Amino acid sequence: MGKSAGFAALLLALMLLVSCAAPEEAKKNVSPSGAAASTAPAETAAYDVDLLNYSSSMIYAEVFNMMNEPDDYVDKRVRMEGICATYQTPDRVVYGCIIADATACCKQGMEFVLSDDYAPEDYPAPGSDIVVSGVFELYQAGEFTFCHLTDCTLEAETPAG
Repeated sequence: MGKSAGFAALLLALMLLVSCAAPEEAKKNVSPSGAAASTAPAETAAYDVDLLNYSSSMIYAEVFNMMNEPDDYVDKRVRMEGICATYQTPDRVVYGCIIADATACCKQGMEFVLSDDYAPEDYPAPGSDIVVSGVFELYQAGEFTFCHLTDCTLEAETPAG
């Protein structure tokens, strides 16, 4: 490696180190996973985790963290945007909000249950673009623990197609 290539690599490494440091004030407003929380308008203050204000990479990382560290999110109000998907179990239909990563190669989903204000026919159609918000909860099914959003409101739905 030549002198100029070595210097360029050193400069790039230094820029990465400097750009990763956050001022102390920025560190005060973080989500449970340590991701920067939104300083968006007041309407988002109703949410503990508002994924609509994150970049696509941060959304995927935050949902991944919800799945791997669910205790950190219990009873938090979460808002997310994605594609509605369904899965039929022997005793019910499970609805989920599917979120893709920045390159759309990997997907994660979060089950949601609409509040009692909604009738069964009010659930979105599979493939619809949705915005849903609710309370993050854990539940047991057999020997497994699952997470989902409960008491949800459907803020937006764009039919598939």
